[in-house]
Amino acid sequence: MYASWRTQGHLLPGSIRSGGRALIFNGTVTSAFMEETIELALKTDGRSLVSTQGLQFYFEIDSP
Repeated sequence: MYASWRTQGHLLPGSIRSGGRALIFNGTVTSAFMEETIELALKTDGRSLVSTQGLQFYFEIDSP
């Protein structure tokens, strides 16, 4: 699977392939909340799927 996304500027736009990782924010969070809209596009080759597949993604936060 291949995913790509566009943002409104708070987070970084980018793309990734299955199993990969991507940086989506680099900086310091200066408020209690951060709000962003992400336009996500997913692409896969259905010929390689043998049954229904789940999709799971998550965000990791590193702190100093």
